Amino acid sequence: MYHLIYSSTPVKTFTDAELEELLTQFREKNISLGITGMLIWLPELLIQLIEGSEENVQALYKSIEKDKKHTKVTVLREGQSAKRQFPDWSMGFHSSQGKSKNLPGFEDLKHIVETEVDNTKTMKLLALLDL
Repeated sequence: MYHLIYSSTPVKTFTDAELEELLTQFREKNISLGITGMLIWLPELLIQLIEGSEENVQALYKSIEKDKKHTKVTVLREGQSAKRQFPDWSMGFHSSQGKSKNLPGFEDLKHIVETEVDNTKTMKLLALLDL
């Protein structure tokens, strides 16, 4: 199993509706490629882990690099893994409107920070980064 973790900077603040539409698009594409992972979407920062076959992960990353919704796309880490770290696709993001909690796969980042839960998907991703 191959994985790649990258960070980038969103070019604008996205509404919950825009994020929901993007998440639907991401999931459809990822399912077709056999890609799973975790996306943390904050107003000023994206961190994403994508995992699957090396060929599909690299192809997806090349399209991510060209995407105009973000800039400063930087690989943080990549390599082989014994197994999938995130077999169920998840997305975490900060939302000022509060409607995001109804999205499938939502990770409440504010709750994670406030309660210091260390067994969540988000904390697992940060641990993979050795942060």
